Amino acid sequence: MRFSVEVHQKNIPSLVNELLGIVGVDVWQRRFAWLRRELNENEHMQDWLLERCSLESTLMQVISEKELGPASAYRLDLPGRYELAAFAAGISAIQGHLSAPAQNRLRGQLYDGLNTDKGLLSLQHEVSTAVHLMQSGFDLTCHDLESGGGFDYIAARDGLEIEVECKMFSGDIGRRIHKRAQAKLFIRLRARLLQVLGGLRTGLLLRLKFPVRLSSSDSQHAQVCRAVDMGLLSGKGFHSEECSVSTVDFDVAGSPFQSVSERRVDQSKAREFVFALTGNRNPAMALMFTEASQVLVVVFESAKMDDVLGGMRHQLREAAAKQFSGSRPGVLVAQISDLRNEQLLELAGSDSLDRAKASRLQVMTSDLLQSNSRKHVHSVIYRGTPTLASDQGSVSSRGVSYFMRNEFHPLAHDPRFTAFGTTAVAQARVVVAG
Repeated sequence: MRFSVEVHQKNIPSLVNELLGIVGVDVWQRRFAWLRRELNENEHMQDWLLERCSLESTLMQVISEKELGPASAYRLDLPGRYELAAFAAGISAIQGHLSAPAQNRLRGQLYDGLNTDKGLLSLQHEVSTAVHLMQSGFDLTCHDLESGGGFDYIAARDGLEIEVECKMFSGDIGRRIHKRAQAKLFIRLRARLLQVLGGLRTGLLLRLKFPVRLSSSDSQHAQVCRAVDMGLLSGKGFHSEECSVSTVDFDVAGSPFQSVSERRVDQSKAREFVFALTGNRNPAMALMFTEASQVLVVVFESAKMDDVLGGMRHQLREAAAKQFSGSRPGVLVAQISDLRNEQLLELAGSDSLDRAKASRLQVMTSDLLQSNSRKHVHSVIYRGTPTLASDQGSVSSRGVSYFMRNEFHPLAHDPRFTAFGTTAVAQARVVVAG
């Protein structure tokens, strides 16, 4: 399978309509209704929805703003619009190269993503990986779709065949406090917290610590609400089996929250500030404020450490053991949904042969690759979140990749793997032309 990665803007409306038609407009409309309901019931669900359901959210907005008429109405300079156009083009082209059973499986993947919390992130990652490989000169076979299981693609070039498995990790991977559960609890606490906020004379940090994790259970949330009531009433905190509650006063002046009335909060500074008060460098947080500079910061945390790398390690090991055939070099292409390009560059920049100086991601991946049971795995690639660039009438998506090879693989330094990057940093590019 090979197709052009260049799409002309005049074709975007028809491509997006083709995407709608694969599972039927009614399925998408139900998804849109669910998105609207989630946001109407809880505005704090927005971050989670934007992460998990960005394609659906963008398409809902495109339809509501009637951008599928004249091609000129479609805003390719907006990241969400670009990603939707690239996804629609990729899905349409891939579907045209599949057998009838494989087309049904692709339809099933779309349907599953649109009817569960999973969304379309994983499928989007698979499509963009396929486009990058074809742009790099590989012919692809959609192995998973055509065979009904196993790795995603066979990529062939210059006599080399590679098995490619794509893994998408959400921002919740390995974390004890998931965004959806946090947003659900916060909206339940909101009425009582608004009363507290209106009476503040200084900033207040409300710290909620859970023994292990925060679930989406209504019964757990009810008990947490009672614990918060007791903790706020006592002024000295409160401890229960479900949650311990404590408070810390702080001066808003000079804090990262002094300009929140203008909705400008530097997230990195906010986290450093909260770290100084709690000792937790990466907590889940929610912010409430008034125009009178009253600020309430709610921190959700677990007594157990997050294990992001552990969650990733488990899934990568499972993929290496169960997805690949072992008869060809295997390549794992991973993406963390909220990992920015600059963060990935920092990780790549700390690459070192000294275990004490290497990043935890490098150590984890190196250990994974050195296992004798995974000797068939050639490399692991971590992709960053792409950014847009304009050049001579076209818009492209460019990102960085962190490439780690298995030095014990017989093809470790084979130049035919350059599509995945010959150094720690590589570049992927998808073009939508004007």
